[in-house]
Amino acid sequence: MKIKQLEILGFKSFPEKTIIEFKNGITGIVGPNGCGKSNIVDAIRWVMGEMSAKHLRGKSMEDVIFVGTQNRQATGMAEVTMVLSNEDGRGPVAYSSFTEISVTRRLFRSGESEYAINKVPCRLKDIYDLFLGTGVGTKAYSIIEQGKIGQIISSKPEDRRSIIEEAAGISKFKSRKEAALRKIEATQGNLLRLADILKELQRQIQSMERQARRAERYRDLSSSLKEIELHLSSHDFLSCSQQLEAVESGLKQVQEQETLLAAEVSGKDAQVEQDRLLLIENERELQTLQEWIYERNNALQLQQASVDYKTREIESLNQKNEKLVQDIESIKGRLQNIDQSINESEEKQLSLDLEIGSLQESFDLQKQELEAIILSEKEISQKCEEYHQEWMRLLQNVTEQSGRKESLARRKIDLAGRIGKDQAEIDELDKLLSGQQGK
Repeated sequence: MKIKQLEILGFKSFPEKTIIEFKNGITGIVGPNGCGKSNIVDAIRWVMGEMSAKHLRGKSMEDVIFVGTQNRQATGMAEVTMVLSNEDGRGPVAYSSFTEISVTRRLFRSGESEYAINKVPCRLKDIYDLFLGTGVGTKAYSIIEQGKIGQIISSKPEDRRSIIEEAAGISKFKSRKEAALRKIEATQGNLLRLADILKELQRQIQSMERQARRAERYRDLSSSLKEIELHLSSHDFLSCSQQLEAVESGLKQVQEQETLLAAEVSGKDAQVEQDRLLLIENERELQTLQEWIYERNNALQLQQASVDYKTREIESLNQKNEKLVQDIESIKGRLQNIDQSINESEEKQLSLDLEIGSLQESFDLQKQELEAIILSEKEISQKCEEYHQEWMRLLQNVTEQSGRKESLARRKIDLAGRIGKDQAEIDELDKLLSGQQGK
């Protein structure tokens, strides 16, 4: 390949687009000191991938962008395009069908860089690969600046070896070998990390298996415990139900007795009320008789003449009065009996109320115990559900870890195949290198 054309825009001392043609033969650039002859060489070196600002005679890579003058503004980017002739087809195999190969590099003041081959965006590595083994490059023998020949002559054999290898065309194979060795080293490092990861995963899987066994055992024990608790709760519920039925039956009997006693008390109260009314009538009658006797006594005092007659009437009235007194005494006795019956009924009512209160307290206590048993059963069911969810989560983790283990195993097999492929490529490169050295 030969340099056919060089386009420079905004690079160092070239603010405007400058095109330099390289025709057959020798092309020389002549000018006074400081006119920018060396900037053309720097542009060629820069477009081929030079990354050291020191080799481009600057402090930073931003120094290659035109900084401006009093009469010109600074540019925002530097761009260099180098056109190579490939009419003989001796260029890289990927570009053998092209008669021209253009390499472009741009640098913006923001620090962003762009690379292109035949106006197609590419990587810096693609540009390196394009010039590798062709004798053209930033560190190849194709660019020899002032003082470089004396440095090559006086340098050590090890330093001259890179130039000789580039001229012999084996630097490309050595670069590939180094890249393959770096890949193998990285792959070996990845294998070591994978081995560590597999070891850690195996340890975690063993731990998960132990936890899974514990969870399974816990599930069995929880199931047995739940059955036992359900059986016990059922037994307690039946017992409480029977006790509740007995209490309700006793309460019903007590209520029936209370109804009967209330009816009896009501009858007694009615009888007492009748006796009181009768007593009131008797008292009224007695009062009437007493008034009548008083009147008669007054009449007896007024009528002394009729003493005998009145005396007989008085005796009759006295007899009647005695009879009334006896009746009153009888009524009083009946009233005492009624009061005693009322007191007995009240005592019975109080005893029944106490018995009903005791039965109600026993019923409330048994009802509270039943509610506590039901609440405890709900809490146990909730805990069993939480343990079941935890077991499902552990089972899912074990499944995920098994999937990761299988994925890592497949990846290990793939890496082993890649290592074998890279090793075969290295062996082939070693054979080619040995053949080139033998020539």
